[in-house]
Amino acid sequence: MGQGIVLLLDGEADATVRACWQRLDDAGIPSLTTYTHGRHVPHISLVVAERVEVGGWRGALREGWFAGPPVSVQLGPVDSFPEGGWVFLGVDGLDRSAHRRFVASLGDDVTDPWEHYLPDRWVPHCTLAGGLDPDQLDAALEVLAGSWLPIAATIDSAAVIDAECGSIRRLLPVAHG
Repeated sequence: MGQGIVLLLDGEADATVRACWQRLDDAGIPSLTTYTHGRHVPHISLVVAERVEVGGWRGALREGWFAGPPVSVQLGPVDSFPEGGWVFLGVDGLDRSAHRRFVASLGDDVTDPWEHYLPDRWVPHCTLAGGLDPDQLDAALEVLAGSWLPIAATIDSAAVIDAECGSIRRLLPVAHG
C-alpha cells in the first residue's frame, strides 16, 4: 500500500478534520475513521511511495516547512478524486517550489514514488474518505458542503506514515526557526 512523508496539523485543525470524518460516519458514509486499519490521522501527503527510508531529505523538509515561522494553510473546499472514490479538503498555502525541492532531494531513499505526488501532478489535500462508490461520493460531497470551511490550520510536524498498518514515525516536531 505504500508509505508517505506527510505534514501533520495543529491540534485544533486535527480535531476539526476528525469532526468532518464523524459527519460522514454519522451519515452512513465510511470515512478515514474506519478505512483500512482505522489508525489514520489528518495529514497532507508530500510524497507517497512503495518504500521510504529516512535520509538526507530531512534537511529539505526542514528548510521547506520548518525553518521559519509556523506555516499556516487553509483546508477547503471539499473536492474529490472520482477515480477511487476519494473525498478531500483542498489545501491552500503550501509552497510548491519547496515541494519541488523536497521531491528532488529524495534520491534513493524513496522507491517507486506515486506519480500523483510528483511536483507537476501534486494536488495538496487532506483526505476525508476513500474507496467510495459514486453514490457515496455524491452523498459525501453534499454532507460536507457548508459554511464551516475553510479550516485554518498550522503545520505542526512531519512524519512517515505506513499506509498498510498505520504506523507513524514523527520526524520534525513543533519547533520552528
